[in-house]
Amino acid sequence: PRPSPVLIEYEGGGDRPAAGLAGMPPDGANKVLLHSCCAPCSGAMFEEMLSKGLDVTIFFYNPNIHPREEYEIRKNENK
Repeated sequence: PRPSPVLIEYEGGGDRPAAGLAGMPPDGANKVLLHSCCAPCSGAMFEEMLSKGLDVTIFFYNPNIHPREEYEIRKNENK
């Protein structure tokens, strides 16, 4: 059986999990889908997860970034 996905929420773009949540996926899971809404705050989280041996995929999505040029800059920062 495959491990269930887990959502780890981080408050305010910080580097600590929200109160009461563990910092690692349960049951030996090692794959994480990290939602990045604006790029700058996800960098530290990405590095921390990699250092813990997690296989991280970044999902960038935020239709509220304008103008289009700014959206492209932030999208490219996630690469």
